[in-house]
Amino acid sequence: MFSVGVVRRFVPALVLLAACGGADLVLPGDGEPAAIQVIHGNGQSGRVGAALADPVVAQVTDGQGRPVAGVAVAFDLPDGTDAAVTPDTLLTGADGQAVFQVTMGTRVGSLSAQVAVSASGSRTLTAPVSLTAVSADANGLAAVAGDSQ
Repeated sequence: MFSVGVVRRFVPALVLLAACGGADLVLPGDGEPAAIQVIHGNGQSGRVGAALADPVVAQVTDGQGRPVAGVAVAFDLPDGTDAAVTPDTLLTGADGQAVFQVTMGTRVGSLSAQVAVSASGSRTLTAPVSLTAVSADANGLAAVAGDSQ
């Protein structure tokens, strides 16, 4: 009645549905966002007030791991930071990628941000982005005391 290949493909799915209850399970369709990850530029450090050397690149994929084109990806900076990102939201290309250029703010230290995309069922998928602002180069040197000893 059923070939061995058909049974091998569908029995695990049926077992998964039964184990999860099945009724509330929503799976993304082909071509719909199922995952987002930062594939380049995470963990960078840069001088305060300067653009990072490399862009931050996020990729959106579907349930089969294929790139999803034409979906809006947002780069979310935490409230209170004066860092900037250009653009802050854009559509993925044919490769499922969105490329952001980050300019560090005026505060030295770590910065935790995220990239986000809307998925089916009003869910939002996110991936963390960690960046570090380091102090700027010295612009001058001046004696403040002890010059006439």
